[in-house]
Amino acid sequence: MLEVEGSLSIGGRYVASSGGTTSYMSGDYGQLQLADSSRIEVKNGGSLYAWGFVSGGSVTVEAGGTVYEWFQILDFRGGTATMGIGNKVFPFNQYDVQNVESPMTLQQGAKEIVYAAVYASSRINPSAITFIGDEGMFKIVSGSLTKAYDGTRDRIIYTVDGSAEVNNLILKLAGLSVSSKNYVLPITNNMVVNLTGNSLLTVNQTAALLPGVQANIAQGAELRVSAGNSVYLYDADQWGGYCDTYSLKFKSVGYAPGKTYQRTEEKDLLDAAVNVDGILTAAGSIYTTESGAAIGSAAGTGVFRLESDPGTETVTYQYTQSGSAVTAHEIPITPAKLQNADGTYTETAHAAAGDEILYKDGVWIGGTAAEVTVTFDPNGGDGNMEAQTMAPGSDTALNANAFVREGYAFTGWNTEADGSGVAYDDGAAVNLSENITLYAQWQCQHIKTELRDRQDASCTEDGYSGPDGGKPFDSLGYAKKQTRKKFSNEGLEAGDKVRHPKFGEGMLIEDSGKILTIAFDSVGIKKIGKGFVNIEKVD
Repeated sequence: MLEVEGSLSIGGRYVASSGGTTSYMSGDYGQLQLADSSRIEVKNGGSLYAWGFVSGGSVTVEAGGTVYEWFQILDFRGGTATMGIGNKVFPFNQYDVQNVESPMTLQQGAKEIVYAAVYASSRINPSAITFIGDEGMFKIVSGSLTKAYDGTRDRIIYTVDGSAEVNNLILKLAGLSVSSKNYVLPITNNMVVNLTGNSLLTVNQTAALLPGVQANIAQGAELRVSAGNSVYLYDADQWGGYCDTYSLKFKSVGYAPGKTYQRTEEKDLLDAAVNVDGILTAAGSIYTTESGAAIGSAAGTGVFRLESDPGTETVTYQYTQSGSAVTAHEIPITPAKLQNADGTYTETAHAAAGDEILYKDGVWIGGTAAEVTVTFDPNGGDGNMEAQTMAPGSDTALNANAFVREGYAFTGWNTEADGSGVAYDDGAAVNLSENITLYAQWQCQHIKTELRDRQDASCTEDGYSGPDGGKPFDSLGYAKKQTRKKFSNEGLEAGDKVRHPKFGEGMLIEDSGKILTIAFDSVGIKKIGKGFVNIEKVD
């Protein structure tokens, strides 16, 4: 272990970014290569100057310690073009901070200062930026923030273990002081942000997650967009040549000792992705571009929470460039579309403050799906019916029943097979917000008789009674006898288990005052005049 209480400097030199030229390492540089089990500890008052590279092992920066790195601007457009950009679009989209390739953990109270330089107006314009710290773009409120470079994927990974904030990035650019609070801050496309369990990351800056960005919210963790701010997630289909003076889609890291992988548009410029296994909270607004991006839940435990009504913006902006001339492009956006496991989306546009949309069985439930599906179940019948799709939130007639069942008449649909759910008539107009299955309901059309020595009734054959299998049971005579008796049948409630003297046990579905509707285990659903048969409640 190497403890730094004073200053440790690893030398290196960078060329300033200019219109059409990326900031890059120039000439010789120093590199501190740590063994896998080795580490550097920057103590209170200590400073690590990483103008070259630190690789391998690990680095810890304690409260009061400081680390210095280069802030490489990869797509500065030049002074003239930058002055022509409006619509809150930031002057550049692509940047890197990765001289320390090793996993570097900054504890609360530590800070990282980065240096950027651009060449404009015939001079070099340097700028010192507090990147991590109390006044930085990343503020560690409690716990720690770990930054590491993965050269096998060419990605910079930020891991929050505790509480942190994304705040404004402040720098000087071409002689002008620039604060990201006046812009949409781009989160560059090789960045990964991980929140460990029970961690909190609050975004206090309107930001855009560009294609390729990944965020992972562990169970128990929360990513929160604060009130008054917005986050835009880009689908790769809505991203064009919005980088650099040559209208490129992205620019990868120019050089790093640990880099073994070259990113490409086809493999790596994917939809911005947020894996929500914890909570994603919109106290401000969360948008996706028109095609939807990728807000899902790998563990199936995600919660999308709205503390304000969905935003009402319809476009955001990016710019292409030719020479020093820039052209604005409108990017259509919508309140966040949440991606289901099958690739469909659940919309949040019609949700409201206080709503929670949960990820369950591969589907975000509680918002409005792009379309809903009605699946028809024959429930003992025969035939085929295709599933019916319809727009959510609009009155749509159900397709006519096509199922048949010998000895039964179709009486309608129900959301439960036993008829205890919500009932719908054949062809009824429905207004749905989520997928449902409707079960065909059937009424037996044959005589039901007592079970005696010979044969019980079925729905396709009458029953017979008597020791010798004699004449059919006189159901009409039996009914007349029963009508001479009076039974109260009071005190029963829907859902009670009951017993009929002939049909056996079943469940009371409805008491209309005069008619009891009961689903019997033996004969299906029957409607019985109240007071004519002794219906007993079964405990």
